[in-house]
Amino acid sequence: MKTLLEPFPVSVRVVTLPCLFAGKLHACLCRSWKTRVKGRDWYDFLFFVARGTQVNMPHLEARIAAVDWKQAAADALPFISDPRSIELWGPQLFKEAAGRIARQK
Repeated sequence: MKTLLEPFPVSVRVVTLPCLFAGKLHACLCRSWKTRVKGRDWYDFLFFVARGTQVNMPHLEARIAAVDWKQAAADALPFISDPRSIELWGPQLFKEAAGRIARQK
């Protein structure tokens, strides 16, 4: 939190670019908007990538932990030929996979 004094005293939550990028990745992967893709999420994704923004992995992992993995697996099931391929779906699997995202150098 940061307090600004002008034009009037107000507290503002300050977030780093890596945290914003982690939130945007989560939105790109998990945002539900009926059957529509949210173009602004992908526009913002390109914004972060073009600027070489790093991802705050702990922030992304916390968002991954909040996903309803049973619902996600049920949603994917009609598109999967072997249901065993999603048996491990859960926070641990996706945190591990997120940890394998290549870091920008």
